[in-house]
Amino acid sequence: MIRAHKAAFGNLRVIPRYAIFLRDQREIRDGLIVGQPGFEQRLARQQANVYLEDFVSRPEFLALLPNGSAAASYVDVLFANAGTEPTPAERGAAISAYGSGDTAGRAAALRSVIESRSVFNGQYNAAFVLHAVLRIPAA
Repeated sequence: MIRAHKAAFGNLRVIPRYAIFLRDQREIRDGLIVGQPGFEQRLARQQANVYLEDFVSRPEFLALLPNGSAAASYVDVLFANAGTEPTPAERGAAISAYGSGDTAGRAAALRSVIESRSVFNGQYNAAFVLHAVLRIPAA
C-alpha cells in the first residue's frame, strides 16, 4: 500500500495523502483475522486487485494519470514517482500488464510496478521507517 501511494503520487505535497493512506490501511487491515469466518473472502478480495482497481479510479489518481494514457507513459510515470529506474524486463512486464488500459489493466500495471524488485528495493528502508513510526504491523 505504501508503494502504491508512492508510485501514484511521488513526493507531491498538494494532495493530502496521509489521511487517505490511513483510511486505506484501516480498510485493508481492519477485521482481517486469519482463522476467523470470512477471512478467506477478505483475502480473496484483496488479491483480486479490488483495492488497486478502486485506487486507480480515484479522482486524485485520475488527475495525475488520466484514462487514455499510453501504456509506456503511464508506467514510466509510476516508476519515476516511486523514484526508481526499472529494469527493461520490469518496464516491459508493467506495460504488458496495462493491456487495453481499462481499470483492470491500469490496476495490473500499478501492481506490476509496485511489486517490481526495483521499487521494492527503492522503498524498503523508507517503508520500514514509516511502519516503525506509525506502528503499523509489517506485512
